[in-house]
Amino acid sequence: MGVREVRRLRGETGRAMWCGPLEEEAFGDIEGFPGGGH
Repeated sequence: MGVREVRRLRGETGRAMWCGPLEEEAFGDIEGFPGGGH
């Protein structure tokens, strides 16, 4: 199985796992960011 098939099978769930935590880490301190505002 190649990388292309793995990415296809993983689909959006694989990307969604990282998207939230990464965005919060990157933009969490910005006032007005939906996931931030600590």
